[in-house]
Amino acid sequence: MQYLIGSLRAAHLSGRNHLADLYELVQYAGNIVPRLYLMITIGSAYMSLAGTATNRRTGDDNANDNDTGSESADESVPVREIMLDMLDMTRGVQHPTRGLFLRYYLGQMTKDYLPLSANNGPGGSLEDSTHFILTNFAEMNKLWVRLQHQGLSRDKERREAERRDLRTLVGSNLLRLASLGGVSRSTYEVTILPRLLNQVVSCRDTLAQEYLMEALVQAFSDEWHLATIGQLMEAITGLSPKVSIKTIVIPLVDRVSAYASRRREERDKGISSPPSGHSSDDDVAENDDGEADKTPRPESIDKLEV
Repeated sequence: MQYLIGSLRAAHLSGRNHLADLYELVQYAGNIVPRLYLMITIGSAYMSLAGTATNRRTGDDNANDNDTGSESADESVPVREIMLDMLDMTRGVQHPTRGLFLRYYLGQMTKDYLPLSANNGPGGSLEDSTHFILTNFAEMNKLWVRLQHQGLSRDKERREAERRDLRTLVGSNLLRLASLGGVSRSTYEVTILPRLLNQVVSCRDTLAQEYLMEALVQAFSDEWHLATIGQLMEAITGLSPKVSIKTIVIPLVDRVSAYASRRREERDKGISSPPSGHSSDDDVAENDDGEADKTPRPESIDKLEV
């Protein structure tokens, strides 16, 4: 698909096929599943042009002004509209397995092109990106939970094994949230975490609650866990009675206590603080005082498995 995206971008920039026209054209495909995969592929390619346009505008002023397709690249790409449209259209597939893979594909194809700007314009913002990931996470979790009700009663064990194999598709959204650049601790505390916990608690499914809570503990930084320990503990008390609480609480307490010990030692030694700011690329979370949490985050969704 990466080759296809490259070809679509090249065709758009050369003026042969405008991606907006292609995005509208594929919506006339007869079968809904192939139609949505094509929409996501073309929509992602269109979103990627927003970065191309920005780079061209902020690049070297001495660059070739007559570069072919520069007019197309510099146009305003309606990233927010595309994101919301793809989210709405993927609701058309309600089969649990097909829907899970479709939404996972949506997350994979758009993850490098999500807007991180603070400006609230047609090009999208960081708030739009967090809403996009959180909505996709909630819908994927519903499909994953519903998978247990498919088929005959005698196939229950097989369905449980299948659900365990598919859990990393849902957990991938947590990794994307944790690695989203520019997210502040206050945004996580007030907006992101409450929506995550509400979805986990309300699904009332033992397997989902157990996996997602442990994945949440592993995905986000220790400093953020320390700041939201009250919310986490309150959510844990609302989990299903069959959930193994110790598999969630023990890792959480270990991480928070280790982080607190490191902070205490650093203060005692008088270690100078690094520059303030949140860096997701280096898996370093920084607090409001500018001091970094060096605990590595999982690099792949495989490390979120329970």
